[in-house]
Amino acid sequence: MFDERKGAAYANVLDIYSDWLISNRYTKGWSVADVHGPMKKHLEDRRLIDPDFKYASDGVHPDKAGHWIMAKAILAYLELNELARADSAGEAVSTASNGEKILQLIEERQSIMKDAWLTATGHTRPGMNEGIPLSEANLKARAIEVIIQKLIE
Repeated sequence: MFDERKGAAYANVLDIYSDWLISNRYTKGWSVADVHGPMKKHLEDRRLIDPDFKYASDGVHPDKAGHWIMAKAILAYLELNELARADSAGEAVSTASNGEKILQLIEERQSIMKDAWLTATGHTRPGMNEGIPLSEANLKARAIEVIIQKLIE
């Protein structure tokens, strides 16, 4: 979602787009998890308590709280309701065997791939790390995936 305080017109565009995607669940049988609606509702609810609450300074890139709201919506969509009721990712993974280690490895893999892709595409976002070549990043990511799968088993 886009914070309407940063631009009401664009926020409205995403509201309309989200509604269209959700409507296709019924009209075309699409499998669509609604992330937009829960994020918007949570933002509105939090602002009743704290008018200055925001997920992101730029209105786009959410912080950990925003990412957790998205994850909860996806977990609920996948009917992983016990996990979706957790108050944080840390709480959710603490109940799983090796959950904290798996989350750490997922974050490591994501960081490697994010930096590699940003570098490969020539992105110049300030404050980002320079990534390794994509071929090397993919090898590292696959090695991490093997460890994750062993921890899951």
